[in-house]
Amino acid sequence: MTETGAEVFYVQEKFEKGEQQMRNPLAETDLGPENQGAIGPTVSGDQERSLIKETGQPEYHKPPTNVFICVDGRIFLLAPEAEHGQAHPQTAGGITTTVSSANMMTEDDPAPLSEQTKGAVIKATKSGLLVVEHGDEAAEEGGCGARAMQRNTFGFVSEKPEIIVPTVMTIAELTGLTDLRLSANGANKPIIGQKDLLKILEQAGTVAGHDESWDVSPAEQVEISRRNGGQYVICQGLHLEGLAVATTAEGQVFDNQQYSRDHKHPETNEPIQAFAAAFGELKKAIFRIEDQNGGSELTAAKKTLGAFAFNIGTFKMLKNDRLKTVVY
Repeated sequence: MTETGAEVFYVQEKFEKGEQQMRNPLAETDLGPENQGAIGPTVSGDQERSLIKETGQPEYHKPPTNVFICVDGRIFLLAPEAEHGQAHPQTAGGITTTVSSANMMTEDDPAPLSEQTKGAVIKATKSGLLVVEHGDEAAEEGGCGARAMQRNTFGFVSEKPEIIVPTVMTIAELTGLTDLRLSANGANKPIIGQKDLLKILEQAGTVAGHDESWDVSPAEQVEISRRNGGQYVICQGLHLEGLAVATTAEGQVFDNQQYSRDHKHPETNEPIQAFAAAFGELKKAIFRIEDQNGGSELTAAKKTLGAFAFNIGTFKMLKNDRLKTVVY
């Protein structure tokens, strides 16, 4: 990730909490220059280091449910319960927004957002996922920042490949996406690579410039999802994220909901929230969606790479230069 200009710390020390060994992050990064958002830590540097260290506590690393929620660090009211010590995996805007984005970035002559939204919900449901959309108390159905900035994120990632590509390719490597092989004409080569990502980002820019592709509002997307079996929940309160956590292994997610409940600002007593993204589980989900709906492994790989790019772009649209992402 250092090629982005991001500040990265590789953590060598092992932390102990009682008799339970803390998890060691693979990396810590600010995701490089030109972050566009205002969300970031409001505590001192020492307190921030402590909060980052706390993300390694084993009680926050859990097996996933079949319910993707947004990367939002706020508390999701009335969301489906995560049972048996599990936690919900996270992706930008939830599975509908991420999958529709990946489709629009990779498909030949992609359908407009209204059709993409409907198709994403139906296909995700068919693959065994429970689809959940969210709004918030202020903007109601329009309250998901990832969805509200979807078109702007497309434009941003297409304009900043020098920032986006190294980080996305690192995530692709950590999740094992670049380890997949494609046998063609007797040659055994990686199924996906940097050239594919550059084409995906270029198409994102093209789609961002087509008004006809963006035919529904964020609130209308929620309504489309609800009509086709998606659930709707509300996020409580203001954005108070002070860090982000990304997981790259399948079968492991970070419980940012519990983390937000457990941590309070030392002066204001408000929650200290954590963005979260479950890249390993997202890769697994997209491959399952494609498999259940007649897609190929190559198509799944391209859409996964597009989904990773959309998530990294969303983080950069939301966060400021101080907010760190811890990678597990």
